[in-house]
Amino acid sequence: MKKTILTLLIGLISLSSFTRPAVSYEQIAFDYFISRILSTEFKNLSAIEFSGKTESTYSTLGNYKFCLKPEEKLQSLMEGVTSGLAGIPKEIKYSQIKNVTITNVKEDSKDAKLYLYHSVRVADNFYVFFTLHQTNEKISKYVVELNVEGEVIRYCRMG
Repeated sequence: MKKTILTLLIGLISLSSFTRPAVSYEQIAFDYFISRILSTEFKNLSAIEFSGKTESTYSTLGNYKFCLKPEEKLQSLMEGVTSGLAGIPKEIKYSQIKNVTITNVKEDSKDAKLYLYHSVRVADNFYVFFTLHQTNEKISKYVVELNVEGEVIRYCRMG
C-alpha cells in the first residue's frame, strides 16, 4: 500500500512538471503596444503615465467599435464580456522599456495616460484592450489579438 501511494505521488509530481507556465497575455500585449504601436503611431510621445497594472473594470474603456473581422460578431461577443468588472489587477513589468519614459499616473498631470485591461478569451484567441488618454485629444483605443501560445496575431485602432 505504501509503495502504491509513493508511486502515485511520484507520478503526479512528474506529470505536474510537464504543465506549461501560464501565459501573461496582458504583458505580451503591453510589450507589443509599447514597442510597435506607440513607437509608430505616437512618435511625438516621449513620456506616458501608467499604473503598472491592469484595470479592475472595463468601465473606462467606454463605448467602442470593434475593428477586427468579423466585426459584428466579435463586437457583440466583446460587449457582453467587457460590460462589468475585469477582476483583480495584474502587475505589468515595464522597467525594460527604452523608447518612452513611463511614470506612475498622476491625476492632475497633463501627460498621456495609458490604461491596460484584462485579456478576454473569445473562442481560441485572447484580446487585450488599451486606451491612451492625451490632453485635448480624442481617446485612442486599441485591441491586440493573441493566440493561445501568446503570439500576437494582429491589432487595430478602434473607433
